[in-house]
Formats: sequence, C-alpha cells, structure tokens
Amino acid sequence: MTTYYTYVYLDPRKPGLYSYGEFIFAFEPFYVGKGTKNRYKEHLWEANAGTNRNRNPHKKHKINKIRMDTGGDPIIVFPHTNTDASVVLDLERQLIQSIGRIDLSTGPLTNLTNGGDGMLGKRQSDSQKNAISIALRGKPKSARHIESMKTGNVTKRKLWDITDPSGNKYVVTTLANFCDDHGLVYREMLKVAQHHAGNTKFNRAALHRGWKCEYHN
Repeated sequence: MTTYYTYVYLDPRKPGLYSYGEFIFAFEPFYVGKGTKNRYKEHLWEANAGTNRNRNPHKKHKINKIRMDTGGDPIIVFPHTNTDASVVLDLERQLIQSIGRIDLSTGPLTNLTNGGDGMLGKRQSDSQKNAISIALRGKPKSARHIESMKTGNVTKRKLWDITDPSGNKYVVTTLANFCDDHGLVYREMLKVAQHHAGNTKFNRAALHRGWKCEYHN
C-alpha cells in the first residue's frame, strides 16, 4: 500500500521556536508539500538543475542560498504520514493555512497555492468518499466555496488522469501546478492529452518524458 505524507522544508540558518497552532518547528519553515516515495526530494533536484521550468523562483532561490551559506541542504521534516491520499491533501492545506504564505503576507512559506491541489493519488473508493463527507459535515464554508457550489451546475472543473513512468496513477485538478511540481512542461502534457483524445494533430505526443496525460472521464 502506498504511503502518502506531508513534508516541510526548514531553513537551518534560522533556529528558534516556530509555533503555528499544533505545529512547532525548531527552524523557520519555508515550504510545505505532500507526496509519496521520493517526492520530497524533487525540489532539491530542480534547484540543482538550474532551469527556469518551475514557476516558484523564490523557493529555488531559497534552497540555493541555504546551500551557499551552509554547505548543505535545507532540513526536511515529515509532520504526517498516511496511506490515504485524500487525507494528506487536507493536512497539507492545514499546514499551509497555519504557517502562512509570503506572497499573501501571512507567513514565511514560499508556496504559491493553498495546497490540496495537483496530485490526488489514485481514485477514491466509495468508502473513502463517504469518510471524507462525514468528516466535513458541520465545518463552516467560505463565501467563495458557497458561491462555487451555487455555480457548480454551470461549469465543472476539469480533471486529468496522469500516469508516471513507473506506472503510478494520479487524478489531477490543476495540471499546470502538477507540471511545475514534477518538472514537466505544461504545453507538452496538453499535447499528450490531445493525442489520447484522438486528435491526430498530436500523433507523436503519446508521452512526455515518460508521463501519460488523459482527460478524466
């Protein structure tokens, strides 16, 4: 069974007691993510590559500045591990909300989204969907959430079925963010999806760097 987790990058140059509700860190946090297997290492690899593919240059600069100043990588801690991908998505959102983002002037994180998007893991079973529904009952909804529920019958959010080179499958809500997180080119993944939708214009784009992308049915 696949184990999913949340992870937090910490700045070793800034020791102290950083308390955010139930979360306490010995160094200042600057990035929160979720994943499985070696996902937590990919930001380090991206910084090594020296490319401009991902749209979070602040995170990349932070990692490389830490390396320059300390001779080592950022500290990485794992607040949660869970075999249910959906639960980990919710935990990532909680972490980001509690710590806060630099771009929103609410905290030190270089994250550019509120989390919970991108990788959703394998498709949820009926029992998982029911458990999530029960867990969310009675929780207050934001005005934006209520408005999106009202207009949900007009527009539906597009989903994507992604398969990585190892055969792991994901259901993705935000393809651009997923591509950024995994070092993929968004336009090329769109071509792959077009190919699998039967568009012969893209008959040479069955895969992108070993990744398969299809429109979710």
